[in-house]
Amino acid sequence: MLEVIGERGKDTLLDNVAIALGDNDRPISPTLYYPEIYQNLSLAFTVPSAQQSDLLNQFAQNWYSQLEGLADWHDNHNCECEFEYTDYYIGYWCFELVLAANVLGIPKKSLADSVYVPVDLIKN
Repeated sequence: MLEVIGERGKDTLLDNVAIALGDNDRPISPTLYYPEIYQNLSLAFTVPSAQQSDLLNQFAQNWYSQLEGLADWHDNHNCECEFEYTDYYIGYWCFELVLAANVLGIPKKSLADSVYVPVDLIKN
């Protein structure tokens, strides 16, 4: 999937995920796309393991609100436009947190309850 996304050496979060998945020759970018949203998630790959769950919890707490104005699906559950946005609303799911938790081995019990995090997808 990372090969399809591309961006090799252009986003520190994607680079750290790729390295954690075995791409050891990947250059790590010093920059992060959308740092105002993804800073805590990205930092989780660089801090001691004892601090990782705190960063993921902070990320989850702010994830949805920080996407306002950036994600076209934000607030589409409130749209009263027939067939425009409501047809594809199935919930707001923070899959990027699930990916980080699984790659870093963070157990779901250390993550705070969040309506945005599909904890059933976290393997530990």
